Amino acid sequence: MLGGLLLSDVSNLFIEAYSVRMRGGFLRFQAQYLRRIRLPRRESVDADAATSLAAAFDARDRHAATRVA
Repeated sequence: MLGGLLLSDVSNLFIEAYSVRMRGGFLRFQAQYLRRIRLPRRESVDADAATSLAAAFDARDRHAATRVA
């Protein structure tokens, strides 16, 4: 489930907001930026949504992960 959430465009928007752009347009991606992302507690996520996020992560399907997130 966590992988699906981090794969989604929602978390990528947070990373882009917090990160610094380096030369060439690449993001300086550090653990401190990941810690700033607020995620729901696992118990509060619907079982179907958690399963869908896990499946999206396994398939590396960013669109499906974004849809569920």
